[in-house]
Amino acid sequence: MRGGSLRRWRWIHEWSSLLCTLFLLVLCLTGLPLIFSDEIDGANGGQPSAATASLDPIVASIPRTPAFVRIASDEGLIYVGPGGGGRPLLYDAQTGRPVHGGMPKPPGLTGVILALHAELFAGLWGRLFIAAVGLSALLSVVSGILIYAPFAGRRPFGDVRSGRHRRLAWLDRHNVMGIASALWLLVVTTTGFMNAIERPLFNMWRATISRTLPRPHGEKDVIGPQQALLRARSATSGMALETVIFPGGPPGIPGYYLVWGTGTEPLTKRLSAPVAIDAATGAVAGGRELPMPWYLRLLDLSRPLHFGDYGGLPLKILWALLDLVTIVVLGTGVYLWIARHRRERGSITQDDFHGPRPAKELAE
Repeated sequence: MRGGSLRRWRWIHEWSSLLCTLFLLVLCLTGLPLIFSDEIDGANGGQPSAATASLDPIVASIPRTPAFVRIASDEGLIYVGPGGGGRPLLYDAQTGRPVHGGMPKPPGLTGVILALHAELFAGLWGRLFIAAVGLSALLSVVSGILIYAPFAGRRPFGDVRSGRHRRLAWLDRHNVMGIASALWLLVVTTTGFMNAIERPLFNMWRATISRTLPRPHGEKDVIGPQQALLRARSATSGMALETVIFPGGPPGIPGYYLVWGTGTEPLTKRLSAPVAIDAATGAVAGGRELPMPWYLRLLDLSRPLHFGDYGGLPLKILWALLDLVTIVVLGTGVYLWIARHRRERGSITQDDFHGPRPAKELAE
C-alpha cells in the first residue's frame, strides 16, 4: 500500500471509529448480559410442553382484534399482541386463562436491556440509527485491518514496545487486540446491522408477497386463528408452527392469516417460513409454506449468530470474552486519539501513533 493510500485509510479509520465509538460502547455493554439472557431469565429451566388451549376463546375475550398470537411452548404461555401495538397479553397455554390478571407482563431486566440495545428506546428510528452505527463500525474494522496489514509481518504478533513511550505501548495493545478480535467484530457488526433493518426487510417482503398471492375470496374473515393454525399444520410437515399473524395491516397481509413456524431439524430449526391461509375459505395458498427470499434467510441466520446462540454456553462465554476485548479496544482508541491531539510536537511523532514506516522499522 502506497503512502497516500495508507494516509487515506488512516483518516477513514479514525473518523469512522470516532463516529461509532460511543454508541458501539453502549451496544457492547448492553450486549454482554444479553449473551446470557436465557440463563438470566431461566427460560430454559423447564421442559417444553404442548399447548392445549384453543386460540379462538382467547381472541374472543379481547375487545379488539389482536395483531398476532404466539404460542411459547417452552414457557407454557400464549402471547397475544394487541392491535395498534403495546406489550403482549399473557395467557396460560394449558387453560387459556389470563396471566397477571389479564394485564401485560412488565418487561424484565433483559427486556429493558434489549430495548436499549436494539433500538435505544426510540422504535424504528432507533433501529435505523443502530444500523448506521453498524455500517460505521464495519468501515472502522475493515480500515483498521488495511492499515495494520503492511506492518503485520515486521514484528512478532503481540509484541508491545513498552520501553519507549507509554502511549506507544497502548497503540501496540490497541492494534493487537483489535486485529485479534477483527473477525468477531466483522461477524457481530454485520449480523447486528441485519437485525437492525429487520422491519424494513419484512415490509419489503410483505409488499412483494401481497402482489403474488391470489386475491382473497371474501372481505369478511370466516375462520378463526385456531382453524388457521390447524390448516397450516395439516399442509406442512417438519415445521413447528406457533405464531399466527392476523389479516390486515403490518405485520399482516389483508385477507390472509400468516402462520409462522420454523424447522424441527438441527439444520432447519433456525429457518422460519409462513403459511398463508385465506381468512374467508381456509385455503392454503400454494398448498404449503411460502418461499422465503435470500435476505430473510440471511436474517434468520444472523439472529442467533449475533449473540452466540449456536454453540451453547461455551460459545456464549467466548462471545462475552471477545465483547470485553472490544470494550478495551474502544477505550484505548479514544485514549490514543485524545493523547495524539494533546501532545506537544516532537514528544511522539505521527508515525509512532499509527505504526512506523517500513524504512524506520527496518532501521530499528
